[in-house]
Amino acid sequence: GTEWVRARDTVTTSITGLQSVIVVVPAPAATLSVSGLASPRKAGAAGTFTVKVLDQYGNVVTGYTGTVHFTSSDSAAVLPADYTFTAADAGVHKFTGLVLVTTGSQSVSVTDTASSSIAGSESNIVVDPAAPTLVMSGLDSPRTSGAIGTLTVTAADKCGNLVTAYTGTVHFTSSDSSALLPADYTFTAADAGVHTFSVTLVTTGTEWVRARDTVTTSITGLESGIAVTPALHVRGKVTDANGTPLPGIGLVVCRSWWIDCQVAYTGTDGTYT
Repeated sequence: GTEWVRARDTVTTSITGLQSVIVVVPAPAATLSVSGLASPRKAGAAGTFTVKVLDQYGNVVTGYTGTVHFTSSDSAAVLPADYTFTAADAGVHKFTGLVLVTTGSQSVSVTDTASSSIAGSESNIVVDPAAPTLVMSGLDSPRTSGAIGTLTVTAADKCGNLVTAYTGTVHFTSSDSSALLPADYTFTAADAGVHTFSVTLVTTGTEWVRARDTVTTSITGLESGIAVTPALHVRGKVTDANGTPLPGIGLVVCRSWWIDCQVAYTGTDGTYT
């Protein structure tokens, strides 16, 4: 800016002198200031921040026209492309569209591409999980009708961060109307956003299982495309009350804990498959 320097006698203050209109220009660029990213912030939220080019004394270097490159401690972050400052920027430029994805304490750094000593960063940016959804996994496909399966439900945000604080209640449904599904379950703090359930699919075909928060129905998850194949063939003999095989042709009801079915048998010894 425009500065002045004065000298004055400490006893006779009328004895004084002044040099004024001293134009002071910035020293060469020494550092980059990064500021403006709100903290805490939600994972996946776009942010705006400002980069200032400063000399060693903190003055804005208005004539800077270097190119800067961005990095972050968040390896999944969406960062601005390299940018070359223009004369119109006068050493200050605002950037938009930065997205931090990974929860925790993160930083954003900027460096001059020609001189790596000209650099700066904004650190201790706290990134919290976004609103949760439910991620379903674990049911093998194809799977045999009537086989007990393990289903894992994970509360995670849209960026894949685990939402350990989730304590909602989930309800299960399936395209298989005969499926044995878990009862409604309320996640606890000890679950830390992950819980495992037992599921049995019975009806052959391609099925799905869904979990949905009973209060906030937008918090939901689906595992689909689960191929359910028939159970293995069962071989046995039809006998009378005394255990004597009954030959001939007829129907026998096969009963298991999950389904009843009729099976044709034929042969002289009452064997069926």
